[in-house]
Amino acid sequence: MKATDLLDKERAKYYRKEYAISFSILFLVMLVIVLAILLYIANGENAPAKQKYAEATETISEQQSQIGDLKTQISDLQSQLDAEKAAYNELSNEKSSVEDLTQQAYEEGWQDACWENGIEPDTDDIGGYDYTAHLDDGEDPESPTAYITPSGKRYHLSQSCAGENAIQTTIADASDKGYTPCAKCAQ
Repeated sequence: MKATDLLDKERAKYYRKEYAISFSILFLVMLVIVLAILLYIANGENAPAKQKYAEATETISEQQSQIGDLKTQISDLQSQLDAEKAAYNELSNEKSSVEDLTQQAYEEGWQDACWENGIEPDTDDIGGYDYTAHLDDGEDPESPTAYITPSGKRYHLSQSCAGENAIQTTIADASDKGYTPCAKCAQ
C-alpha cells in the first residue's frame, strides 16, 4: 500500500468524522427545538415540564460531551495524518538519495571496470565489444523529448510529471547535463 493510498484513507476517515459532528450538532439543535415546544405545550403542568426540562438538559450535556470526544478524535486523526505526511516525505527523500547513490556507484563501478581492463572510461570506441559510441557536441536529432526543471535532478518524459516550470529538451541533452530518469514517468 502506497503512502498516498494511506493518506487518502485517512482523509476519508477525517471527512466522515466531520460529517458525523455536523450531523450531531444538527440533531442537538432539533432536539432543543422539540424540547422547547414540549415545554410550551406542557406549561400548564409544571411538575412534568420540569422533569422533561431536566431530561432535555441531561441529554444536551451528553451530546455536548460526545461532541467534545469527537473533536478530540478529529484532532488525533489530524496529528496522525500529519505524521504520515512527514513519513511519506522522508521516504520520498530517502528514495531520491538511494537513486543518486545507486547512479554514483554505477558510474564509479563502470570507471573501475574500464581501468581494470585497460580502457579509458571516456573513450568513444570500446574495443572487443564491437560497439562504437558516437559522441558529439550537438543534440541528437532523434532523441525523444524530455522535460527538466532548473532545481531538479531528474528528467521527465511527461510534462505534467515535471511540473509548471518544466523546460523542454531532449533525453540526450538532459543526460549530458547530469539529469537522471524520473522513477515515475521515465522508466
